[in-house]
Amino acid sequence: MTPVPPVVPATATAAAAPAPAAPGAATAPTVTAHGSPPVERGGPSRDRLAGLVAEAGDRSPRGIAAAVARLVGTGELRPGDRLPTVRDLAAGLGVSPATVSGAFSALATVGLVLSRGRAGTVVLPPPIGWLPPRYRELAAGGPARVDLSSGTPDPELLPALGPALARAAAVAEPATGGGYLRTPLVPELEAVLRAGWPFPVERLTVVDGALDGLGRALEVVARYGDRVAVEDPGFPPVFDLLESLGLERVPLRLDDHGVRPDALAAALDAGATCVLLQPRAQNPTGVSLSPTRARELAAAVRRHAAADGRPGRRGEDGDGTGSGPRDRGDGPADGLGEGGAGGPGAGRPGPGRPRRVHVLEDDHSGEVTSARDVSLGTSLPGQVVHVRSYSKSHGPHLRLAAVGGPAHVLDALVARRMLGPGWTSRLLQRTLVDLLTDPDALDAVAHARRVYFARQRALVGALARDGLVVLPGDGVNLWLPVRDEAAALVHLEAAGIRVSRGSPYFAAAPHDDEGPHVRVTVGLLREDVGAVAAALALAARA
Repeated sequence: MTPVPPVVPATATAAAAPAPAAPGAATAPTVTAHGSPPVERGGPSRDRLAGLVAEAGDRSPRGIAAAVARLVGTGELRPGDRLPTVRDLAAGLGVSPATVSGAFSALATVGLVLSRGRAGTVVLPPPIGWLPPRYRELAAGGPARVDLSSGTPDPELLPALGPALARAAAVAEPATGGGYLRTPLVPELEAVLRAGWPFPVERLTVVDGALDGLGRALEVVARYGDRVAVEDPGFPPVFDLLESLGLERVPLRLDDHGVRPDALAAALDAGATCVLLQPRAQNPTGVSLSPTRARELAAAVRRHAAADGRPGRRGEDGDGTGSGPRDRGDGPADGLGEGGAGGPGAGRPGPGRPRRVHVLEDDHSGEVTSARDVSLGTSLPGQVVHVRSYSKSHGPHLRLAAVGGPAHVLDALVARRMLGPGWTSRLLQRTLVDLLTDPDALDAVAHARRVYFARQRALVGALARDGLVVLPGDGVNLWLPVRDEAAALVHLEAAGIRVSRGSPYFAAAPHDDEGPHVRVTVGLLREDVGAVAAALALAARA
């Protein structure tokens, strides 16, 4: 019997919300909406000076700035605290005032402090209060000489947007043309998408990025309190998204081929009605689903449906290539529930009827990965919603992702969007058509794919020479095991290297055989591979 995985309540958060202040207690100041500085918490104390002197082992401008950033991160320096004067800190550290001024200037550049001239330098509140909890954790950190923490593509490897925008604008319809009730998807883009989609779909649309697509699909297929199976480790903002929708996480363990079939079976037995997967370049591990593993996972979904009382006949429950009434959402077993297609009960069964399991696939790096384009939709077309983002391949500023899947999900998704943004900019859609068909843009994306592949293997090879053997990932990220996360981050910070903490990526407490990790955005590592690998190897053993 497959063990049942733990369920993480929707109320659990990576960082606990601050407790209400006691009556009369002082509260931390904040920046106003117009950016005014925080109210000062008092003059600098001897303890504050002593703390900075003790923390700054490296007494270069970079080392002093890193020491201040660490004290801000631990809460020893809080918003509104005034730093020691340049002269006092320089005397305490035994360095020149110019060295301390350089450190303070670097801190001001990244928004950690505000200089008021003769009034001193104060710590600013984090400018990320608008970020969800785990995004906030990912954004935390001081300046670095080599920043490998972002998970973003190398800007130098993106295709040029300017020419594509100009060509798209030349063929775009007038601003007044078409009205508000035209189809949200530009026909030319739909044709290009269908030609390259991993399985035949009933509907396609375009949304504003992968998370937008996942969130809107979840709003259709999941109810408040539902259990959703997620990869563990997985993408932290997805955990935030689930919590914002009141959904509970059921962790799915991975191996070198993706989600383990026994883990998926256990999650379905635990009551998961939806499964979130990253078929290629899984973030953070870089693992891609093999075609065999995709078939094994689809088989696990079918077995669960059969055990749950759904007949799963070929072509009627996403069990084959056909699309029967259950796939279309127009038969009685599908139960459109309250409101019909697009209403609050769209795609949900009526009372007493078994829930269909939906699979949401986040193909966020597809165009720049080296793995084959696989999808569970090949076996389960009536149950899979596939989301393909173009941010890593063509640029984050496009904010475009395509969503394809069964009509009973996509029609409801589009209907809800019509009551909000309506559609994604048709000018940007035509720009994407150009980028997906222009020979120069196609060459640029293919070149980026080769470069990311080479950078992964260059770093993995250099790490091996330093005695740390890891498997290369796919895409832009490498999941690096370390002995102690906090110690590794301190060592890397001292070396001027910033990576992403591993702990926010875990959906539940790490298993004993998992161990701490950090995520390294290899895609941004253009040079000094040997030096960076040596620092990473040392940090991993710290």
